[in-house]
Amino acid sequence: MWVAPSARQVDLRPYPGLLVTWQRRDDGWWAYVVMLLPTGALVANWVPASLLRPARGPGPS
Repeated sequence: MWVAPSARQVDLRPYPGLLVTWQRRDDGWWAYVVMLLPTGALVANWVPASLLRPARGPGPS
């Protein structure tokens, strides 16, 4: 999957990520993902589902 950098910067190049688990919260679905940042660092974090895109869909150009 592709993970947008943030809700405010969805137009920036997305990060490749691996979805670990889902969680339903009062404000919608959230995903715990492991992302590979441009620096090469791996980061695990909860992100809202709205920031996720399928790996087969539009990714970095």
